[in-house]
Amino acid sequence: GGMPRAAAYVSSVFGVDSGEGLMPGDFITHVGSRPVQERADLNAFLAGLRPGEVVDLSVIRGGTPVDLQMKTTSFPGEEVVKSIQERVGLQLAPIRGGRALSVVSVGRSGAARQLGLRRGDLILAADGERLDEEEDFFSAAVRALSRHRPSILITVRRGRAQGRIALPL
Repeated sequence: GGMPRAAAYVSSVFGVDSGEGLMPGDFITHVGSRPVQERADLNAFLAGLRPGEVVDLSVIRGGTPVDLQMKTTSFPGEEVVKSIQERVGLQLAPIRGGRALSVVSVGRSGAARQLGLRRGDLILAADGERLDEEEDFFSAAVRALSRHRPSILITVRRGRAQGRIALPL
């Protein structure tokens, strides 16, 4: 019992009714018979699955081993966007003429605050894709999550300075 020595921690779950399947706080120890030592192991296995496939998971929930059978699905877009907004904590607006998004506000908590993003910063690109509308930013974030990536690389301009930073999702 207790905490597993190596596992992938589940911090949030999308599109699952509560009480069914994975729950926040679970530790995934095995996918099928393959041990999961860290998130990268889990990502590598999940990347090979298509929506609709059934996968067996072994988890530790509250110190107790639990076996689950899960069916993979595609991401439920709206719910994921709302979750990204909460976790990232950014309100964005297109600038006149497009070609970038302006940071309108930064939430009190979230990844944007921790990275030091500020009102007035310009986000030019996400994962190399130019951003003309707020929708472009969230599309890039959803794409990254659907590929089991924990962050996106954003290009930010503040005054004359410009750089790239990994924005955790």
